[in-house]
Amino acid sequence: VPPFSSCSQWPLNPPSSTPVSFNFPVPNHRRLLTAALVRAQKRLGLVGGTPVYEPFEAFQGPDVPARTYQYSSDGRLFAYAIPSCVRIFQAESAQLVQELAIPNIVEINFSPRGTYLSTWERPVKLEDGSQHKNLRVFSVSTGEELIAFSQKSQEGWDLQYTISESHAVRLVSQEIQVFRPAEWSKGIVDKLKIEGASSIILSPGLNPSVAVFVPEKKVRVVPVISPIAT
Repeated sequence: VPPFSSCSQWPLNPPSSTPVSFNFPVPNHRRLLTAALVRAQKRLGLVGGTPVYEPFEAFQGPDVPARTYQYSSDGRLFAYAIPSCVRIFQAESAQLVQELAIPNIVEINFSPRGTYLSTWERPVKLEDGSQHKNLRVFSVSTGEELIAFSQKSQEGWDLQYTISESHAVRLVSQEIQVFRPAEWSKGIVDKLKIEGASSIILSPGLNPSVAVFVPEKKVRVVPVISPIAT
């Protein structure tokens, strides 16, 4: 199969043997579906939504298979990862916003408002013995790396954000760590140690709480350390 270089080459009716997956932006009741990412084994394309469903001529797809791809929650942005880099686009225009020259990325995820993009790569041993900070957070608007962490497990790898992005949390060694994304440089701004905690989930909405799972005990719901301004 020749390298896929533009959506004009995308087969709208691929052979039945070709595995195809679709990624749609989260529906917005105020507008119709405008585009959808379409991935086959060796191709990634952008197809317009209602009512035409035609390939985006402006979208320049990768010439190698994409490892993963993701829309932002509001559908404004999408990104994909290939072995050499991560690219972020405006969804409606297919305009390239950022190209992050970071290789070997396996997972990507946007924050709720699309302000930040998190990336995860498999951890490796560094020659100097230091920890490999394989979870990184970037500014979508500038492409700047804002903060990085060591995150061994791929399951539940990303930080969890409040809907306003005022705070972010992650669980590290039975400790809930709280950050203010607007001030990543300050690091941890609050924390709570919960013995035996193995996973957490941040509730949606304007008054979030954190649910904590402790194996063989019970689920506890606790308020976030400091009241979260929205």
